[in-house]
This record gives sequence, C-alpha cells and structure tokens, in this order.
Amino acid sequence: MIEINRKIYIRSLEIRNSLSKDWIYVGTGYSRKVYRRNNIVIKLPLTQKGIEDNLRERHLFINNRNIPYAPCRLINNYLLIMKAVEPLDQMADDNPKKHLISNWDQILWDGPQVGIDQFDRVYIYDYGDE
Repeated sequence: MIEINRKIYIRSLEIRNSLSKDWIYVGTGYSRKVYRRNNIVIKLPLTQKGIEDNLRERHLFINNRNIPYAPCRLINNYLLIMKAVEPLDQMADDNPKKHLISNWDQILWDGPQVGIDQFDRVYIYDYGDE
C-alpha cells in the first residue's frame, strides 16, 4: 500500500511539472495543490490524505445530488478535476454577486468554501475533509 501511494505521489509531481503554462497555480492546502485553467481546477494529492480527499469529494458529488457540490470527476482514480468557482472569501464586499451566497458561510462548518461559477450558480468547492 505504501509503495502504491508513493508512486501516485511521484506521478502527481510529474503531472504538476508537465502542466502547460495556461494552468495557474491557485494554492496549496493541507494535502493537495490546486491549479486552474479557464473554468476547471485540478487537485493534485500531495499525501495519502490528499488522495482520500479527492476520492471523498467525488463520492460526495455522485451520492448527494441534492447538495450543490461542485461537479467533479477522477482521473486515474486519484486526480480530481472540478468545476472552478469564484470563492466567497475572495469576493470584494461590493461584488454584486456576493448576495447569492451571503448565507453560506453560516451554513458550512468549515468556513465559506462556496463560490459562484460563470453562470451565477452556487457550489461548495472544497469538501474533501471529514
């Protein structure tokens, strides 16, 4: 099991290094690095927990269609591709779209990890952590 995870980690690094210049680095979380291109993000696992978070996000999206989780899919059973959104916490207070998600920061236990896509639809975008 450890050897497989090591291989996945090395493959994630290879993929990160091979991303074209139009992929923009978004940030690094506890267990994943995130890159964005146009209206999608890729979440590259850095640890076993990152792999588990990717699997959990895909599972939650598939099995909870009544909750607005950002649409996502797995590649190679560990890389997560997800719809990109404009995060609530990065919106200026005077952003006219902010009212669409103003109450979500009170609903989610893990902070305001919701955002709006290019069609003004609200999605939860970081839901891998237990």
